[in-house]
Amino acid sequence: MNSESSIPGPSGAPEVLRGRTLIVARARPGRSAMAASLRALGAEVLELPKVERKLLPPPQALTGFLHGRSDGVLVVASEEAARVVNRALEDAPDSVLPQIVAVGLEAASILGERDATPLAVTEGACRESLAELRAFVRNRRVLVPTAERGRPALCEELARLEGHVETCLIATEVQVLGEWPPFADLVALGSSSAAHALYADAPPRALLWTAVAIGEHTKSAAHALGVTRVVLAREDTRASVIEAAVALLTRTVPATPKLLEGRP
Repeated sequence: MNSESSIPGPSGAPEVLRGRTLIVARARPGRSAMAASLRALGAEVLELPKVERKLLPPPQALTGFLHGRSDGVLVVASEEAARVVNRALEDAPDSVLPQIVAVGLEAASILGERDATPLAVTEGACRESLAELRAFVRNRRVLVPTAERGRPALCEELARLEGHVETCLIATEVQVLGEWPPFADLVALGSSSAAHALYADAPPRALLWTAVAIGEHTKSAAHALGVTRVVLAREDTRASVIEAAVALLTRTVPATPKLLEGRP
């Protein structure tokens, strides 16, 4: 993937967030498209918590699925999952491979390194994007390789699409919270898992800062964790979270910004 610094910010958008401090909640390692886009608008952006993962050998559930279950659907939703799947595919005969779909372009790109081109690729894991997978997962066994905290929101959405969802562990996880700022103008929540990761050990003052959430599930999670004010983005997209952040901090509504490459 290209470096986030090599991609320009929203066309014609001034640095409308200059002087503002924002926190982007993270549940995964790697670059954040949302953070990069907010920086392009001039904001000082902290990504919390810092997440590091250690890949595990392909688990039996995954290798068995690849070798013997051609009627299932494998949902690959992270770079780490794609790398473990590639490792497992080294000994898997093509004739029995299940259908593979990818959540996010990064995962799809890595799968392509082993010629395991996904049958479908969603832009992200929000409800709107995952709806594209209904035809693949409905009434079928669905395996989702995840890190140890899992992907509860993703699995819930796949189940809502009538998939029979199972998970398998492909990575251990270490979170380093980092230093909280004295004050943040806004907190951006790109998923319910990111909200849980951020607020699990948050100082009391952080619960008073306004948060913008993608989707009702994320909004409900933040409220349950004690956040006093959570604004719901207009759409279940990360671009809409950025739009809401700009609107709240400038009292204007810009054109929907282009997300820079990377993760939420």
